[in-house]
Amino acid sequence: MTKIQISQKKYQTSVKGKFREYKYVAKRRGLKFNLTIDDFYKYWQKPCWYCGYQIRTIGLDRIINSKGYIKGNIRLACY
Repeated sequence: MTKIQISQKKYQTSVKGKFREYKYVAKRRGLKFNLTIDDFYKYWQKPCWYCGYQIRTIGLDRIINSKGYIKGNIRLACY
């Protein structure tokens, strides 16, 4: 793995990288996204709502899928 690939992998698993990924995927899928980077810091490496497993980065589950990634409609999930 080159230094650039290592750097890209670190970014992709960082708070900012995951925030950007979730925001991009939501936009591509036509879903609302009103979370902030500060929200991501609050949710970062917290336990799964369903099983209690400590999440390595972040995993967001939409309670009502059609509402998108909006405050009050997400739970932390490890799957």
